[in-house]
Amino acid sequence: MHDRQVADSIEQLSALLHTASDEALGRSWEWGDYTDEGVRFAGFVAYGHVREITALAAAERVQAGVAPTIAQRILAQYQLAYRDMQALMLGINAQTAELAPAEGEWPLRQVVQHMVDADTGFYAMMRTNIDRHRAGTWNGEGLADADYERYMGIPETAFMEIMNGPLVGIQTYHADIHDRILAELSDISDAETELPAKYWESVVYPVRFRLQRFEAHLRQHSIQLEKTLAGIGRPPSEGQRLARLLYAGLAELEGSLIGAPETALAAQQEMAEAIAELAEEAERVLNA
Repeated sequence: MHDRQVADSIEQLSALLHTASDEALGRSWEWGDYTDEGVRFAGFVAYGHVREITALAAAERVQAGVAPTIAQRILAQYQLAYRDMQALMLGINAQTAELAPAEGEWPLRQVVQHMVDADTGFYAMMRTNIDRHRAGTWNGEGLADADYERYMGIPETAFMEIMNGPLVGIQTYHADIHDRILAELSDISDAETELPAKYWESVVYPVRFRLQRFEAHLRQHSIQLEKTLAGIGRPPSEGQRLARLLYAGLAELEGSLIGAPETALAAQQEMAEAIAELAEEAERVLNA
């Protein structure tokens, strides 16, 4: 998107709803003629706003002749998986992240670490293959350590320090590499998605498959996150489910804007202000 206004407002509201008890979500709150839903309804109003703008943005892109490319559509799917992972990890502190559901099973921190490690590897692999194709030097060779370090922007030792460090550091690094993935791979043309891309496997898959792996891998381990949360006694509450729904709506909008971030910009900004107001009202009710 053009800026973080929409994301900030949805994240603010999600944080409030995520920590609210089911009883608190039932506290009286009115929105126009809707008077019987409780303050939980602020989440659904916000969700409706973001879904409406998503449809508007998609229509405007088509009308402007800048419909998403294949790569942009696949990256939009990846954005859904990324935001879902974030929603699952809302409110997880360092201590909780170290709890394993059973002996020999991964705690949340290790699952996230693996997801970030994979995203980083996928990113370096994609950049290497695409850049080699564009330079006319692609020859089917795999990646060297230097390829990883060049695109990561830091030595492998520094990367490992992050991966073995605090959860917040891993998540901060993931946010950075995630933004680079969206920014630097969204210009892949439809023709380039058919090109071969070499990684560790013996089979050489096309770029299109490699792009889709970003989402598929996060989905695979988001299921693991859900199982782990249940295993350590943290099943989802109503508020957590609401927050996850809001993050899904946000991701749909963000995905629809990849390659055309200023589409429906005025509507985005207006919606961000409306959701920020909803968050302020919800905070007032929940803290009363």
